Amino acid sequence: MDDELVLDQERNYLIVYSRSEDRPHNATPENGVTWVNWGQTCTQALTLRWISVVPDWAFALSPHEQNLPWAKSTWSGTQHDPSLIGQNHPKGFLKAYHPVKHYMKKTDFEALGNGFGRKDLPAWIAREGNGL
Repeated sequence: MDDELVLDQERNYLIVYSRSEDRPHNATPENGVTWVNWGQTCTQALTLRWISVVPDWAFALSPHEQNLPWAKSTWSGTQHDPSLIGQNHPKGFLKAYHPVKHYMKKTDFEALGNGFGRKDLPAWIAREGNGL
């Protein structure tokens, strides 16, 4: 839940998903990390969904049909533009609200040590065979 997230000074957050036995020792609130137990039955599936419940909550970057029409923002769209929301960086339509994902081995995450920030995470680019 959003009220359980550990936020940094800029109200950004970092979530680490793993099984209990694979939790990096530095995936702690003291390091600005919200850790979520992936569970024993999951095989790396994560669904991210934006919901605008009422029009009063909308703002210029709200991800809705007027701002991100299906034809342009979806892989199956006839005018798909991956620069809108299909790339792993906050330079598209959603700017700072765009989630950025990183796949890391436990040892690589632990190598970050303590006191790191989200900007210290290595860039991850989706390529055939590495997660997408």
